[in-house]
Amino acid sequence: MSGTVAGPSTAPREIYGKFVWKMADTWPEPGDQLPVVYKVGKVDTTWKVGTMDVGSDEFGGPGQY
Repeated sequence: MSGTVAGPSTAPREIYGKFVWKMADTWPEPGDQLPVVYKVGKVDTTWKVGTMDVGSDEFGGPGQY
């Protein structure tokens, strides 16, 4: 898969990756826009398809910060 990641504090960056998709999932097609997450300043090495979970983590729920 290849594409461009662009975010509010990130200039557009070309990215590439290999993925394994479940047969039951809808496979991406050319032109699809998928949500990705990445560490600020490290798009090339940390991006992955998905969204951020703002639920609980090892430090507690969102109200704990």
